[in-house]
Amino acid sequence: IQGSASDLIKKAMVEIQRPDEVDGHRGYIDHTGKLVIPLRFRSGSEFAEGLAAVKNSRGKWGYINKLGKWVIQPKFDQAQNFRKGRATVKVGRHAGVIDKSGKLVIPPNFVLIGRFEGELACARPKDSQQWGLINRTGALVVSPKFDWCDGFHNGFARVQVGKKWGYINA
Repeated sequence: IQGSASDLIKKAMVEIQRPDEVDGHRGYIDHTGKLVIPLRFRSGSEFAEGLAAVKNSRGKWGYINKLGKWVIQPKFDQAQNFRKGRATVKVGRHAGVIDKSGKLVIPPNFVLIGRFEGELACARPKDSQQWGLINRTGALVVSPKFDWCDGFHNGFARVQVGKKWGYINA
C-alpha cells in the first residue's frame, strides 16, 4: 500500500443512516463528515474496488461509484462487494458472480457461493444439499461432498462432513 494511513482515511467514505429511521435511507459521508452521496438508498455496503453495493427503493441491488452514479444498474436480489474484479450476486434465490461491467461470468446455478481465494470458492449447487468447490469460471472442481463449507481465508476453508469438522486448502 502506498501512502500513509491518514491518506487512506482521507479517501474513505462511510455509509450513514438517519438515527431516527429504523429502516430509513442511507447515504455516504467523506472523512470530514460531509455528505457526499445523499441518503437515498435502503441499504448499502462499504466501497470496495471503487464501487459500493446499494439497495434501491424497489429492493433491488446494484453498484454505485464514489460520485453516487449507478455503474451497474439495480437488478439483483442480493449483492456482495467486489474482490479482484468479481462479486457474488443473487438473482431470485440463486447465486452467481458478475464482473465490473455487471456481466454474469458465473451463471446463478448455486444456492450460495463463498469468497474466492485464489482460483477456488466453496459453492452449493442449486440441485444439491452439499457443498463442493468451483473455479473462477463456475466449473465444479470438487464435487459436492461437504455438509458445510466456510469461505476460504488465508488459503484454508473449514468444512463439515457428518459430525466431523476439518480444513481443506486452496
